[in-house]
Amino acid sequence: MSESEMLKRLFYFGDKSKHYFQQNDKLNDSKYLKNMEDLSPASNHRIFRKLRDLRKSKNPAILEFVKRNPEFFEFFSENKNKDIFSATLVEFGTELRDYYLAILHTAGNIGLGDKSLLISTSEDINVAKTFSLGSKDYVILYFSRGRSVAGSFNQSRRAEKSVPFLERGMAIFPEQKEITYRAGLYAHNMLGVVQLNGSIFTINPHIFSEENRHVDITRESLFINQSNFEEELARCTSYTRWNYTFDYEKFYHGGEVS
Repeated sequence: MSESEMLKRLFYFGDKSKHYFQQNDKLNDSKYLKNMEDLSPASNHRIFRKLRDLRKSKNPAILEFVKRNPEFFEFFSENKNKDIFSATLVEFGTELRDYYLAILHTAGNIGLGDKSLLISTSEDINVAKTFSLGSKDYVILYFSRGRSVAGSFNQSRRAEKSVPFLERGMAIFPEQKEITYRAGLYAHNMLGVVQLNGSIFTINPHIFSEENRHVDITRESLFINQSNFEEELARCTSYTRWNYTFDYEKFYHGGEVS
């Protein structure tokens, strides 16, 4: 694929989490995290066990993170809390679920591996470049709209929960300044991309479309005509599924790419 074609597709489809590359038959046979809205007991219990298992990591940064948050991990060490955790996720929804998934996502293979529903970014472009090495030849410049996983969960509701939370700003790798998003990065919020081989900047061409003549991307999302999204997804990409959303937070069932 040519560089120009790659950028054209990126500015139309955006950049998606590993979940959207999972083979449909494999995902359908999976016992957990089958879709973006999965709050089944099987999925919730799996998240609980994965958080508990971070204690077994061989990564010094993860072990230090566990050590610095004893009360948080004490909750997940007691099996009696498993059903309390699951019921609380069901009650308060995917925003709360994704709060815990973000911790596992950052932990890497010991966490979610290739099942992640989330995607990582960084406030530091140099860190973002390290995220891209080996998988992409570019870094996306993106306006967050305050839709990150950490930011989308209402802080004021936390006191009502029977599950633990980390202190604000606590992270496994604080130096990475990581921000995690649900599903992926939307083309509507992309300013452009910086290519790693030469630091060439390519601006999102939709900024200059007639439909966006009065749109300030620093303040609101761009309009992109995606009326043939499903057909184009099947024709142009290796994604295996799609969803639709109106607010970047609640995801509705789309379908499998055929």
